Amino acid sequence: MGYKVQSSPRQKRSADYTHRRCASPQTEPFCATIRVAMAVQPPGLHFTQAMEEYSRGYLTAIAAAAACSVEITQVDDDGIDVTLKRRGQHRHVESPRLELQLKASSGMRIDGELVHYDLKVANYQRLISTQVLVPRLLVLLHMPAGVTDWIGYSQDHIRLSHRAYWHSLAGQPSTENAATISVSVPSSQLLDADTLVALMNRVKYGDGGLA
Repeated sequence: MGYKVQSSPRQKRSADYTHRRCASPQTEPFCATIRVAMAVQPPGLHFTQAMEEYSRGYLTAIAAAAACSVEITQVDDDGIDVTLKRRGQHRHVESPRLELQLKASSGMRIDGELVHYDLKVANYQRLISTQVLVPRLLVLLHMPAGVTDWIGYSQDHIRLSHRAYWHSLAGQPSTENAATISVSVPSSQLLDADTLVALMNRVKYGDGGLA
């Protein structure tokens, strides 16, 4: 069942912003998703804000199952959205950490064994650096276009749709692109609780590049 929306002044401003952003043909796939979602979204968070909150919740659920704590970046001036920590004392690295750049979209291109995403050049440049203390990963969350399809309920479980992929860009070459660069992530690199534990173990034993 859809929602009947009475636009508030803030929503009208959001709609005006979306219209201006969608003037370019390059942004049309993203904007088509926005228009569909806004048509059924009740008053509240703007759609892109809701996507951000959902993606953090999705990651938090995975992290909890992997016994990791989640720190949300309050001031994002380094391209890092979330830091994950796993407590424990070991002979190698104590309490390993991962820094994640989290991107959520329903318009990712999945071509066989690869997931393609257009990443801002500024974010790409931060992720390719090898001169970092904490390993960094790009996490892509592929999610449904419609808000009502994000979560499903039954008596036995809650379903979060669809899936997240992880990838290390450390050591990749720089780019001369001005705005965005297409990043390809193997579709086999699904991020779930077991994978997250394995990634933390790699950091613990000194495989900080995670390439």
